[in-house]
Amino acid sequence: MPRLFLLKNFTACFFLSSLQACFIFDSSSSPPPSASRRVNYSERTDNAPDVYVDLNYKNLTMVPRDAFMEPRVSVLNMTNNQIVIPNADFSSLPRLRKLNLAYNKIRSIENITGVSGVEYLFLNSNDLHALRGLEKFNHLRILHAAYNKILTFADVPSVSTLEELNLSYNESLADLENLGNYPVLKKINLEYTAISSLQGLERFSELEELNVEHTAVKYMSNATYQHLKNKSVRMGSHTVDTFVNAYGVQIR
Repeated sequence: MPRLFLLKNFTACFFLSSLQACFIFDSSSSPPPSASRRVNYSERTDNAPDVYVDLNYKNLTMVPRDAFMEPRVSVLNMTNNQIVIPNADFSSLPRLRKLNLAYNKIRSIENITGVSGVEYLFLNSNDLHALRGLEKFNHLRILHAAYNKILTFADVPSVSTLEELNLSYNESLADLENLGNYPVLKKINLEYTAISSLQGLERFSELEELNVEHTAVKYMSNATYQHLKNKSVRMGSHTVDTFVNAYGVQIR
């Protein structure tokens, strides 16, 4: 049995063999700060108290079973570990909304199950070459998968709820064939990828931000240009026109 002690009013730490996991019961308006400066949990999914589990910097090679002890967990942070292939069923955490697996060595998310309620998924700085399995996150709103080795988005089925997509610094990413399957996207970051075409972006009626700085984009259809301009879409640090001028993009 794990031993439990209380720190102040809202923190409970369990000693699980050699592993210490802190459960922070947060009833304030802002979630507790992470031990890693690279993790931002500033947004909340509801008004209910968060139960935040921090397994940051624990030298984990897999998702520990102990992470599933508290069914009220809504935020699970497992950044900065050594996880390669997470074989985990999160169905025992029905309130889980934010799952942070950034800064690991993850090669695949195909063996993750029980994540239909997750709305925020962070996979930055792993070893991913593809995003097969993303369809299991069928209520996903925010996906950050920057600094990986993703080559294509063509093999990712539709997740119709996705609003924000960050695939920046996937330097070989050139294929966005299925991006049109994400109709409510508002923010897309493709900075420092091999993207060369913006064809089809006029289909995104909700688009607010599009970052394609430092890519191979040299041409833009007139339809795409007019759509981005009419929507006043921000393009990284530019407006549409200053982006076109700064990068010598031709309108066709």
